[in-house]
Amino acid sequence: MTSPATATEQPAVADPWSTLPDHLGWGSASLTAAMRAARPRRPQAGAEGERGRQGAKEPWGQGESFEPELSTLDTTTQLHNYTTTSIRLYPDLTLAMLRRKQAAAGRLWLLLRHLDRDGQGWLHIAAIREKLCDPQAPLRLCGWRQLRNLIRQGEGIFWQPDKERLWLKSTARVAAALGVTRLSLRPVAVPVAALVGTIGQVRAHFYATFHSGRGREQRGRRAGGNGRGRAMPVARATLQRVSGVSRRSQQAYERRAAVKVQFNYAVGEVATPEESQARGWQHGRALFTIQDYRRRQRRQEKNYLAWQLPNSYSGVHDQQPKGAQKRLNRQLADLLTQGTTGNGRETRESQQRFYANAVLAVRSYNRSPGRDVYWPAQQLRRGRLWQVIAALPAGKK
Repeated sequence: MTSPATATEQPAVADPWSTLPDHLGWGSASLTAAMRAARPRRPQAGAEGERGRQGAKEPWGQGESFEPELSTLDTTTQLHNYTTTSIRLYPDLTLAMLRRKQAAAGRLWLLLRHLDRDGQGWLHIAAIREKLCDPQAPLRLCGWRQLRNLIRQGEGIFWQPDKERLWLKSTARVAAALGVTRLSLRPVAVPVAALVGTIGQVRAHFYATFHSGRGREQRGRRAGGNGRGRAMPVARATLQRVSGVSRRSQQAYERRAAVKVQFNYAVGEVATPEESQARGWQHGRALFTIQDYRRRQRRQEKNYLAWQLPNSYSGVHDQQPKGAQKRLNRQLADLLTQGTTGNGRETRESQQRFYANAVLAVRSYNRSPGRDVYWPAQQLRRGRLWQVIAALPAGKK
């Protein structure tokens, strides 16, 4: 134990934080305030502290040379458990994580931003290890070795580490690093419990955010959608393109995340040899014939051509207000290379085929009669029937 006399003989170590100017630079006053709040409570001894700083090359290295005491962490870095709350996710971002095979590191980034209660943009690595690697922690994610691997994997995309802290990147910078050009889908709320499960469960919920984020927007205001209803049909090939998930994995994720699937069928023209041949070339095995014995199409009982359409999906996550989404898109546009945004993009009108009612479908067909347009007609027990206006052959108006 050090005597009072010895303690008074030791030279006082000047506090370097007291000599800092009012603004540290980097163009951020909030960063200056965060660094001032994070100053250490106890100054390290001269020679001993210098040797510790020189030996700590990586806080997650094999030697584990840096291990600060949790009692020395500032109160602003205390992490809180929110196991019963939800995290706000942007479906465009989670789909990009699936396409780039970054679901594991992206899940860690989302949890760290959730744990950063004060929004300071960084967390102590020791505190992260305590909250995410301790077997008794409610938010236990993985072991210490796997956490080091995830930090290496996401470096430069989701965060930038130093000897003591993990500096988290903003949503716009992460989106730009993952190749997202615009956040178009509505944000959704995903429970924290879904993100601390297995990585398969996390991928399933990342995939399901696409269906949750497009429900209300596609159904329209007049339809009275609540954000969890079924949206317009979407093909499996389209889902594979936007998410990078194969058809079989899509079906597995839908079962795992409890996404409800609705089958859709279109009723077309009267079944004649000529029409059957034309539709057969277009729809292949999806084409079949139905008999209108209840005379719902016409007064006479006849056979009609029908074919299966892409499925509709019911989202499982509640939609959130867009809030700062417009500001994030402006930041994202500034981060992208000039000329990248908007090149080679088709208009939404040229891609859309399904409409909420017949009036919208007819209006669109009059502008572009070279494609089939559909609108819902009748709800069945295990699906829905859609009416169709057939596209005009090429060269006819």
